[in-house]
Amino acid sequence: MKCNLLASLLLLLSSYSFSETYTQAREISEIALTEYKSISAELTYLDIYSATGSWDPAGCSQQSIVSIKSNEIIGYEQFLSMALAAKMSGKKVAFSGDCIDDRIFKANKIKIF
Repeated sequence: MKCNLLASLLLLLSSYSFSETYTQAREISEIALTEYKSISAELTYLDIYSATGSWDPAGCSQQSIVSIKSNEIIGYEQFLSMALAAKMSGKKVAFSGDCIDDRIFKANKIKIF
C-alpha cells in the first residue's frame, strides 16, 4: 500500500516537472515596462527582448518577447532585478513558462548563466 502510494506520488511529481517549457539562453537586448492603471487595479507588464531576435522555446514557434505581468508572479520585483542585472552585465538568461501565442512567451522563472 505504501509502495503504491509512493509510486503514484513520484509519477505525479515527475510529470509535473516536465510540463514547463524553457527558452534558450540568450542575452537581453531590451527591457520594457508598461503600466496600466484602472479604477480596480494597477498592472505592470515587463517585456524582455532577446539580442538574437527570438528566445526559441522548446515546442513553440519563434517567440520574440518574454512577458511577465506583475500580478501573476510572486517576486515580480526580484524577477525584474535579475533581468536588469543580467542585461547590465551581459550575461545570458533563460526562462521557463508557457507559449501563449506565436509572439509572446509568458515566463514564471528566470535563470542567469
